[in-house]
Amino acid sequence: MQKYKEYAPTGFDSAGAFLPDHADWEVFPCGINRDSTLLDTSNWEMALKELDELEGYDVHRFGHWACGWFELILLEPGTPAHDKAIEMGKRLENYPILDEEDYSNR
Repeated sequence: MQKYKEYAPTGFDSAGAFLPDHADWEVFPCGINRDSTLLDTSNWEMALKELDELEGYDVHRFGHWACGWFELILLEPGTPAHDKAIEMGKRLENYPILDEEDYSNR
C-alpha cells in the first residue's frame, strides 16, 4: 500500500491533496469512481464489508476533473483495519477478486 502523502489519482494531480491529517495513512489498493467496473464495485463493497466495525479506516470522496469523482479507503497504520487491509491486499495480489460469489451475482 502507498502512503496518502505520496498518492495522486493521476500524474496531473498533487499528491496528498486536501487531507494533511491523513498524510501518513495508507491507501487501500482499490477504490471506485464514476467509471468503475463491476469488478471494481464488487471489490470495493466487499472490502468495506470486511472492514466494517474495525477501527482505523476512513472513506473519502473527492470531486475530480477527469472522472467526476472518486472514493478511497484510507487506513491508519497499526490498527485492526490496517491489518485486515494488508491481508486483503495480499489476496488481491494473487487473485483480482475478493469475493467470487458477489462478483458473479453482479
